[in-house]
Amino acid sequence: MKKLTLLSLIAVFAGAFAFTACNSPEKKVDNAREKVEQEKQDVRDAQNDYAKEIDQYKRDQAQKLADNEKNIAEYRVKIKNDNITVRERREKKVAELEVENKNLRTKLDAYNDNDPNNWQRFKSEFNQSMDHLGNSFKELFHDDDKPRN
Repeated sequence: MKKLTLLSLIAVFAGAFAFTACNSPEKKVDNAREKVEQEKQDVRDAQNDYAKEIDQYKRDQAQKLADNEKNIAEYRVKIKNDNITVRERREKKVAELEVENKNLRTKLDAYNDNDPNNWQRFKSEFNQSMDHLGNSFKELFHDDDKPRN
């Protein structure tokens, strides 16, 4: 009787093991497929977010560059009333600012790299250039207020 119970118990465990072993690889494959699909979706979402970030940044910077163009036009009108020496110096500075602004617009429009490392480097350098340009605009009329030695 003890042998029969032991054999029955072994048979039940063997059957359960065989049943579990047969289902387990299929379930593992299904789980792996689901995981791969989820990871693919995560990659697509990240790519979309990345593209949106670039697009938004480009729109924001393009607006700043357009504002600079408007300021340049206003400066050209404003300096017409300056005396000849000051006007020539300011016209030269405004022309330099205009060239720098156009160069930045060209650089912004031409950017199309999909590497996030390159994007971060581009954005950092572009922000520095925009800051420099903004400071140059601020200094345009302030340099004549300083006393000369």
